Amino acid sequence: MKPKIAIIGAGPCGLLAAYAVESRGCEATLFAPEIRDGFLGAQVLHKAIPGLTGVFSDAIIHIAKWGQEAVYRQKVYGSVELDGPTSWDEYQGTLAVWNLGITNKLLLDLFKSKIVTRYVKPAHIPMIVRGYDAVINTAPAKVFCEYPGLHQFPDVRVTIIGKAAVGVAPNQIVYNGTQHDEWYRSSRLFGFASTEYGVDERLEVGGTPVRKPLWTDCDCHLGPGYYRAGRYGRWQKGVLAHDGYDTGMEAVNALYALQ
Repeated sequence: MKPKIAIIGAGPCGLLAAYAVESRGCEATLFAPEIRDGFLGAQVLHKAIPGLTGVFSDAIIHIAKWGQEAVYRQKVYGSVELDGPTSWDEYQGTLAVWNLGITNKLLLDLFKSKIVTRYVKPAHIPMIVRGYDAVINTAPAKVFCEYPGLHQFPDVRVTIIGKAAVGVAPNQIVYNGTQHDEWYRSSRLFGFASTEYGVDERLEVGGTPVRKPLWTDCDCHLGPGYYRAGRYGRWQKGVLAHDGYDTGMEAVNALYALQ
C-alpha cells in the first residue's frame, strides 16, 4: 500500500509538495478552503523541479541596486529589529528563474482532483496526523498555534501595486535604497509589473496589503511525521516556494528510511 501524506494548503508550496510526494510513489491528499485559479502574476520559482520545469530557466533576471542597503532595510522593516541579510545582500548580478505562474497552473491541473475543500482548524491536526503517514502544513503557522499568547509571530506589513517604478526594465528587479522614492522594490517579470512599499509607508498607494513573516518560536504540533513548509508554513523570512518540493522529498525519504 502506498504511504499516504496529507498536505494542508493548495498554493504553490502545497502543490509542489504534492508533486514531490507523488513523484516518489506516495499518495498525496491536499486540504484547502477553496480551489484557486492559480494566477500568480510576477512570482518566480528559483530552482528547476525535475520532471516538471525545463532544465534551462525561463528567464535571466537582472538585479539592480540603487542607493544604500541601510536605506533599503529601513524602508522594508522600519523600526522592526531584524538580524541577518536582506534580499539586497542575497542577490547579486543575474538570477536564473522559472515562471511560477505557469508551473502552478500545471500543478493545479494535475492535483485538482486530490484537493479536499475543507477549512482545517488547529483541533483537526491530531486527527489528520493519526490518519496519514505524514503531514505537511503549508498554511500560516500562526493560524495553527495552540498558545497564541505565548508564542511570537513577528511580521512586516507591505503594500504591493501592479505597476513598475520609473526606470525599471523588463526582466529586472530593482532594490531601491535611495531617499528619493518611497518604494523599496520594483520589477518587470514575465510581462507583469509590481512595486512594493514598506512597513512605514503611509501614502495611499492603493494596491494589496500583505504581511510577510519574519520568524517564530512556535513549536505546536511539531514532531515525527509532521512538517511545516514555505514562508508562511514555517513563518520564516527568506523561505521560497520550492521549499514545498524539498519538504515533500524530506517527508518521503523519512518514511522510506523507516521501512
